[in-house]
Formats: sequence, structure tokens, C-alpha cells
Amino acid sequence: NRTVHLCYARDKLLFYSLQRDAALRQNATRQTYAQELAYHLNFYYLLLYGVFDHAALVVNGVCGLGLDPRDVGAKHKSFLKALEPAWPTLHAIFTDTATTELLDKFGALRHYAAHRGSIAPSKLVEKPDKELTDEEIDAYIRESGQDSWMLDLPDGPRKATLVGMLRSNTKMEMLEKNTIDQDIVLVEIKGKSYFMHPLYDTTWNFRRTIAFLHRVFFECTKILT
Repeated sequence: NRTVHLCYARDKLLFYSLQRDAALRQNATRQTYAQELAYHLNFYYLLLYGVFDHAALVVNGVCGLGLDPRDVGAKHKSFLKALEPAWPTLHAIFTDTATTELLDKFGALRHYAAHRGSIAPSKLVEKPDKELTDEEIDAYIRESGQDSWMLDLPDGPRKATLVGMLRSNTKMEMLEKNTIDQDIVLVEIKGKSYFMHPLYDTTWNFRRTIAFLHRVFFECTKILT
């Protein structure tokens, strides 16, 4: 069941990536498919990380480890300790560098999506030498002519709210003129912070996950035959 959902989430991400690229080629500014991409991206990394834990559950049954399912997981010490003497080859698959690096990467994104927020790829912009002032932002608004009428509203709560939103959006537009990178997410792995491109890695991560499953199931067939 998980594999079917994983394939569907991957296909949706690839589909909306193509739609976004087509829109950008037409200089679209209003529809960048950011919401659609973020929606499927969050579920995708929940599924990817879960593949490894589900594989551990299968191994627990096939190898007859007898562990409580609540104590079984790809990184659970109790599972790995029981698996090593029972089936060293499978233990090596779960603990080799390729697997642990994937688990660290997927885990950082999965835990963020599940507990801390939403995976929303953003642009990385160059920090200006000094903060933009309201006067500089207002001048940009008037020069561009976009929604500049808000600046001329009578003073009051309504104007303060509208102008505050306008300045915030305009400031981001001004900063994005000095974009260094895009579609990135800041994650923490083992106490260190990294920039990742979860959207760009959609197909690559899928292939590596399926390759892991093939290795595990191939070993399982040896036990069952």
C-alpha cells in the first residue's frame, strides 16, 4: 500500500514541477504551483521515511525475531541488535553508509513535516548590507505602480494593516532580485544545519529507496525458500 502511495506522490510532484516550469517560461507570476508542490512534498517524505520502518517490520516477521512491532524500526537499536546475529546480511543493509545517510536525510524532512511545520521550498537571497527602510520600500512601490494607492489611504487601522502587508510583500520582491538559490529547505542533521533541495531530488530519492527495498526483499527470499 505504501509503495502505491509513494509512486502517486512522486508522480504528482513531477507533474506539478512540469507545470511550474511551463508557467515560468511564460513569465507567469501569480501561479507558481507552490501550494500544490508543498502539499505533495510533505506527504512524499513522510512516505519515504516510512518505507524503511515498514521494511523492518517485514524483516522482523520473516526472520522470526519475535519483537513487539512497537520496538521495530530501521534505526531502532532493539531491532538492529536482534537482527545482527539472526541474519548478518540484512543487518548490513540496514546499517551501511548508503542507508544511514538516506535515513538521516529523509528523517530530517519527515520529522519537520510531522512535528514542526511544513516543507515549503524557498528562495535563498543575498542579505543586503543594510535593512531596507520603509521609505525605500514605499519609493519602490510608487515607482512600480503596483497597489501604490494603499499608501494614499487616510491614516488609521485599515491603512496600517494594508500597507504593512504591501511593504512585506514588496520587500520580499526586492530581496528576490538577488536570489542565490531556490527550492531549498533548511534542515538540521546531527546538530548541523544544511540546505537541501528536496524537490529536485524527487526521482533520485525514489530510486534509492526502491533499490533499498529490492536488497532487503532479495535477502528475505533466501530465508523463505
